[in-house]
Amino acid sequence: MLRDVDLLKKLLSEGAAVDDGDEEGRTALHFAAGYGEHACVTVLLEHKASLNAVDNNKNTPLHYAAGYGQAESCKMLLDSGADKSALNADGKTALEVAQLNEQEDVVAVLSGTAQPKEVKAEA
Repeated sequence: MLRDVDLLKKLLSEGAAVDDGDEEGRTALHFAAGYGEHACVTVLLEHKASLNAVDNNKNTPLHYAAGYGQAESCKMLLDSGADKSALNADGKTALEVAQLNEQEDVVAVLSGTAQPKEVKAEA
């Protein structure tokens, strides 16, 4: 489902709960942001997905995007109002997760030093 935007739209229009989580508390936005599925992130945000939903380890979608090096997902979440100061169960912010995973593009986005050309959606 993650890469099928049309199916995602159909499910949401038929009443699927946008913030339902799996057994680990991860929502569709956690997955879409972490995998860099920007079209799905957009649809989920349009349907008011919780930007700061936490999984069982208190990771937000921003933590997932940061940890997996998804700079554009991070930018989309931040532009929509995600809390970049949220702490996960290890007491780490998304910026710290990006630093631990050596995700330099994400560090630039989260610290506000990214140049516009550094962050762009994949074709």
